[in-house]
Amino acid sequence: LATLTVINTADSGTGSLRQAILDANSNAEADIINFNIPTDDPGFVTSAGTDCDSSNDGPDVSPCWWRITPSTALPTLMENGTEIRGSTQPGNTNPGVVGTGATVGVDAIALPQYQRPEVAIQANNFVGISVAGSASGILIEGLAIYDASSAVFVSMVAPSAMAASKSPVMPI
Repeated sequence: LATLTVINTADSGTGSLRQAILDANSNAEADIINFNIPTDDPGFVTSAGTDCDSSNDGPDVSPCWWRITPSTALPTLMENGTEIRGSTQPGNTNPGVVGTGATVGVDAIALPQYQRPEVAIQANNFVGISVAGSASGILIEGLAIYDASSAVFVSMVAPSAMAASKSPVMPI
């Protein structure tokens, strides 16, 4: 497996999530996209939307996480075996869990709890992550995706054919 590392929250360019997806699509091997964004990145933010690098604007409020805000839709994942592993972002700047951990139903099935994600994609009403229906072995984990038309979208046809035919897509 080839490892690609996202090192900033920029919309494009070296070290961005967009570039990592483009690189994964151009590589015939399976790829893992990891995260290692420093805390002085301008996308390191609080729930109030202010940055968490106190050297920039005074005291900051915890919890903090890294927010990636694409200005256009991210590229479609098209290469088999691509993994996007948001949980690889070091640090625990967004402590706590989501989910209740309670039980449901007559069988008292436990509801899971998950660590809060460190990396979020604010999708600006685009699809958060798009996957070509022909791609297999795709893994997307440890990310929060919000403000999206769909968090993850899997197309039923190849992206080039979809653009030409206006075929439907299936959200997941």
